[in-house]
Amino acid sequence: MLKKGVVIVITALIIALGAVGCGRGGRQSRQRPTETKSSASRVYTADYGRFSIPKGWKKDAGHSTPGKPFFVPGDYKGNGIPNNISVTCGRNHYAKRQAAEFGKAIMAQLAAQTQGQINGPITASGSTTKSGETVLIYRIPQSDRIGTQYYIVGEQRYVLIYETNVDGSDECDAAARHMVKSFKWAP
Repeated sequence: MLKKGVVIVITALIIALGAVGCGRGGRQSRQRPTETKSSASRVYTADYGRFSIPKGWKKDAGHSTPGKPFFVPGDYKGNGIPNNISVTCGRNHYAKRQAAEFGKAIMAQLAAQTQGQINGPITASGSTTKSGETVLIYRIPQSDRIGTQYYIVGEQRYVLIYETNVDGSDECDAAARHMVKSFKWAP
């Protein structure tokens, strides 16, 4: 079982990484994210980029902020902890071509912070978006859920799509992968 202190440390890491912002020039953008709908899909657009929201998922207005939207299954009514996906953007000192080094730094930080407090090994892998962007993937098994972090690597910035799969559903995994695959950086 994951100890409360480890959960706090991991949460603090995610908040700290997201708090540095991803607006132009290193400042937080004042542009409000938007969600557009068409008959086929919905697209979430922020100053750093855009991605498609999968069918059957909705933005959870009660837990979302302009810098960190949360998405939950469409039938979620606010009771209990649902499967959820959050999206944040942050800055780092790694060039886009240094994705491997960035990945090693993330893995070292996760390993140090969890130190055997998770329910199995952290696994790391990689992928790309439809537009060819590098994606670093970390799967973190916990006693009551599986967290998967998808880091889309940019030039001294990243987007973190963080999936919390509470019930082990394939639908949650597919929804997170859909968001990741559809991501495009803003020009």
